[in-house]
Amino acid sequence: MRSLAKHIIVWCAATAMLLPGVVAHADEEAALPPETAAQAEDRKRFQSADSFDIDLFAPVAPALISLGVSPRNVSDPGAIQDFDYDIASVGGNLSSGIGAAISINPYWVGAQPITLNEYQQQSWPKRVWARTQLSFGAARAGTENLDAIVIGVGVQTQLLDAQDHRFDKESYACIDRIWNQYRRADRERQLQDAIGDNYDDLATAEDGDTVEIDIPGFDTPQTAAEDANLETFLAHRRSCRDGAISRLLANPSWKFGGGTGIRSEEGSLGNFDYNGGSLWTSYRQPIDDRGRFAVFGFLRGDKDVVVDMENDLQAEADAYLAGIGLAHQRTWLRIDASVSFNHREFEDFIASNDDFLTYAGTVDVRLREGIWVGLGGGAFSGSRFTDGGFYSARLRVAYENFSPF
Repeated sequence: MRSLAKHIIVWCAATAMLLPGVVAHADEEAALPPETAAQAEDRKRFQSADSFDIDLFAPVAPALISLGVSPRNVSDPGAIQDFDYDIASVGGNLSSGIGAAISINPYWVGAQPITLNEYQQQSWPKRVWARTQLSFGAARAGTENLDAIVIGVGVQTQLLDAQDHRFDKESYACIDRIWNQYRRADRERQLQDAIGDNYDDLATAEDGDTVEIDIPGFDTPQTAAEDANLETFLAHRRSCRDGAISRLLANPSWKFGGGTGIRSEEGSLGNFDYNGGSLWTSYRQPIDDRGRFAVFGFLRGDKDVVVDMENDLQAEADAYLAGIGLAHQRTWLRIDASVSFNHREFEDFIASNDDFLTYAGTVDVRLREGIWVGLGGGAFSGSRFTDGGFYSARLRVAYENFSPF
């Protein structure tokens, strides 16, 4: 193995006036050395797919959607988080409720760390699994006294690679470029220190002379986490993430989810009955280049769910809804309005079915990184058993791990 002392071949004139050009030429000829084991480990963390998370508007937890604690009762298109929890409430002449849910992404729990490049080489089914969120929640439900307890589980996934920030090729290219700039800057600093220590030898060198320069930094390499330049390059890394957010806004989104639950009418943890199951999907299509404006559509179907209605009426029903809407979205704000058609078929009730329209609107604002609040409301039209308006509120806190170290 060659000595750890590095050799720089300097082709220069023997005059100090030409030294800057000599140094530049020597640096151009000096390739980055092979990564040390410590540097390779730092690169994996620096390019980590797991820690490359984003803070874009996140949809309601699928468990809360299945429990009915959502103004639209479907998943709004958005960026699925690796871990978050939601507190939400819906009130008025609707199946009212207040609930909380915790959501996780099973793929990233205890998984082996991989880089963005390794993630992008995986098959489409694996990437879909990596974008799948599992959620557990509970709520108090009813129309007046919220005297029922419902417990549910939900799952939802993003089907399109175009809405996967970790599959974004430009993000990986940006991260890789920043890492190489970091290594080169670290090497340049070591070279400059060594050149300063050997200035006299370089200034008097003849053309073609070989000047041996000892670079201690390569003899005792520092890890990237210990380097003083790390914060600067982490800031550049965050700029790569911000670019990914902008590109996601301009891309379509297609969500698919489902859930099921149990319900107790006693207001306590006992005598639970099956509360049916639900499936839903939503699609968002930007209509301008930056994705500031978009149209979206959604569908939901329910089987054997308990429906709460005004005047303390209650019935088991099969139901479906279909709707469309318009949204305005930025990295810190989302505003939307929608209208949906709802159909319910009751079992052992005073009526066999009920058809009506729902008009809804929501506003979601990011208070700080990882914390969003949302307010919403709407009204029903044409229902025989559910009339008037409703309101909703939501708090979402996501665990964001933006730093790889």
